[in-house]
This record gives sequence, structure tokens and C-alpha cells, in this order.
Amino acid sequence: MIREKNPEGFLSAAEIPLFKLYMVMSACFLASGIFWVSILCKNTYNVFKIHWLMAALAFTKSVSLLFHSINYYFINSQGHPIEGLAVMHYITHLLKGALLFITIALIGSGWAFVKYILSDKEKKVFGIVISLQVLANVAYIVIESREEGTSDYGVWKEILFLVDLICCGAILFPVVWSIRHLQDTSGTDGKVAVNLAKLKLFRHYYVMVICYIYFTRIIAILLRVAVPFQWQWLYQLLVEGSTLAFFVLTGYKFQPTRNNPYLQLPQEDEEDVQMKQNDRFWVPGRPVQSQQNDQRARAVVIMSLPRTLLHPPSSPSLHTFPAPASPKERVARRGPVLTRHPAPWDLSSWSPFRRRQTAPLPHRC
Repeated sequence: MIREKNPEGFLSAAEIPLFKLYMVMSACFLASGIFWVSILCKNTYNVFKIHWLMAALAFTKSVSLLFHSINYYFINSQGHPIEGLAVMHYITHLLKGALLFITIALIGSGWAFVKYILSDKEKKVFGIVISLQVLANVAYIVIESREEGTSDYGVWKEILFLVDLICCGAILFPVVWSIRHLQDTSGTDGKVAVNLAKLKLFRHYYVMVICYIYFTRIIAILLRVAVPFQWQWLYQLLVEGSTLAFFVLTGYKFQPTRNNPYLQLPQEDEEDVQMKQNDRFWVPGRPVQSQQNDQRARAVVIMSLPRTLLHPPSSPSLHTFPAPASPKERVARRGPVLTRHPAPWDLSSWSPFRRRQTAPLPHRC
């Protein structure tokens, strides 16, 4: 039996540095994820769900590179990968790819920052991206488990390249839609400065996404073709380095700070606030302004009274007073009347509100 082995292991000259490269990049992504979590813990009041999704993406990328590095180590030392580690690498690779494209699309659409509901077009984009990522992961597994000389190796490689390009194009649509929406509403809703700042940030993010796709999908392939065989590991270095730079810039642009224009929620106009107040105080049959004045004049806040006295359950309406108490009820509330020889006082049922409260208080507005 003939065994082909390099002096340093079973890997080729172009794949020998990949073990150390993936290990170093895994440590870099892990450090960036820990640093990002520390930033989120320091600014808890400005943190949204998408920030934690970005942290999960960094840790998933680190774990995926770690399993990939371990997989190359066993291939180099034993000549074949360990099946359990290979399966874990494929699973983390799938999660990493799906989280990457979904996070980019969610940031571009403004989810969790300025809105919590996605439009129908955005939902369709996310459905297409997720399904294509599953197909791309299947193609990646087939390519990794087959030799280059097999008949279906080239077909699956072309499928992976095509699906990857479609995903890269699909994630640009939410960003373009957000930019167009900000351009249409920049001078019509009275918040020109905030909208222009958001528009500038969205344009920067669009350029970042384009540069990331350009470096990892075009420049990297050209570098792989141009460099000699023993230097083809520079292709993976460029891809992982570009991904790390993209993660760092995205975190810097959308970090949870108060002065970030992307995190400034749209404030309501004075007319909208006034309409909401009118809806709150409105009762059929009476003018709104008079009802507001009455409610503000009657507003009494007593912190020491029980909740049942402030909001009696028998009240027929939110804006009406209950019927006055009868004389017997008033006597019962005051407690026993003192005589020359008073009866012993029952301290178990005594309350400081019995002598002070003689009639129900108006409701709090």
C-alpha cells in the first residue's frame, strides 16, 4: 500500500497552515465576542435583541472555526477526520451562515431598533435566505466529503457558488428599501436631522456590506488563482480577516450608545400626543377640554392609603364618584363611640384610616 505523506503531515502544502490560521482566527472572534458582551453589559438601557444576536453570531463563528481547526489537525496527523468533530463542524457552519445573513438583513431592515414587525417583502427575503443557506450547507458538506476527481464535485461546487451569490444579493434588498424609505420621509415628517443621520449611517452600512461581499467573493477568488500553490492559504486568510473586520465595523457603527442616530427612536408629534390624551379623558356627551380640566383638578395621590380605597370595585365608572356613605356606614368607619367607661379597644382590627377617612376619595387619573 502506498501512503502519500508530507514531512509535516498528510495535508498538502497549501493546507498545512490552515490549522494554525483557523485556531488564531477562532481566538480573535472569541475575544471580539467577549468584548462585545462587556459593552452590552455596560449599556443595558440601550441594548436591543439584535445586539445579543450579533454576540451569538461572533461566538458561533468562533466555535465553527475551532471545530474546523481541530478537523484539519486530525486530518494532518491521522490522514482522516473524526466523524463526530466533522459533524459538529458542519452543524456550526450551518448555524454560522444562517446567523450571518439573517443578522445583516435584520440590521439593514431596522428590526428591534426602530420597529418590531417585518413587512411582507422582508419576510419573503428571510425565507429565501434561510432556505438557500440550507442548500449551501448541503453543497458544502458534499464538497468537503468528496474528492476533486469525482463526477459530481464540480456540479456541487458551482451550486455552492451560485447559492452564495444569491444570498449576498438578497441581503442587500432590506438595506436598499430602508435607504429609499428614509429618502422619501427625510423632509416630510418634521424630523429632518434625525432622518438624515440615519440615512447617512444606512449608506455607510450599505457600502460596508458591498465591500464585504466584494472582498470575500471576488478578490479572494482572484487571489486564489493568482498566487502560487503553496500560498493559497492566503485566500482563507483574506476571507476570515475581511469577516472579522466587517464584524468589528458593524459593532462600532451600531453599538448601544445614546448618541447613535440609528438607535434614536422616532418621537411622536405633539398632535399625536394630544390625540392620545383626548382619547384617554374622553367621555361621551361632554367636551374633551372640560373633562381634562376636571380630572386634573380632582387628581389626588395618597401613597399611604390601601389600593381598595383608591380604586373601589363598586365604582360604576372611571370618571364618576361613588354614592355618599350613609350615617350608619360613617359610624361603622369611625369605630365605637367613647363613653364614660369605654370598652377595651380591639387592637387587632385597629387601623389609622378609620378616623381619618370618612368618605371615598376620588380616583387617581
